[in-house]
Amino acid sequence: MSQPDNKSPHHPHDKFFKAVFKQPEHVREILEAVAPEALLQSLRLETLNPSDASFVDEQLAEHFADIVLQCQTTDGDTPATLTMLMEHKSYVPVYAPLQLMRYQVNVWTEQVRQPKPQPTPVIIVLFYHGDEDWPKKS
Repeated sequence: MSQPDNKSPHHPHDKFFKAVFKQPEHVREILEAVAPEALLQSLRLETLNPSDASFVDEQLAEHFADIVLQCQTTDGDTPATLTMLMEHKSYVPVYAPLQLMRYQVNVWTEQVRQPKPQPTPVIIVLFYHGDEDWPKKS
């Protein structure tokens, strides 16, 4: 699961997405524009570093492409995993929260398999490009 994906992205917009968001300065700009202040205060965005990891499994690959970045938190001890997910559907999926939870479980499953397990907070930024409004829920 965390092996680099050397295959070409499935969709043309994937190449653009991956090229832009592998650059930490672009991710930082997005987060500073839309993330809650409490989250921003807990992250050291100047430490953003892209990773070659991917946690999209075969089933999720039909829907998502991902960019994985790591950064330190302000507590100094805990790294955070930031993932930028690109939603491929042109409609709002009924079970999007379930897909996102599956993605988070993939991240944590891989992390706990490491010699020194260290599950990190997973922050997902979802980009959706459909015509319908994405329903906002708490």
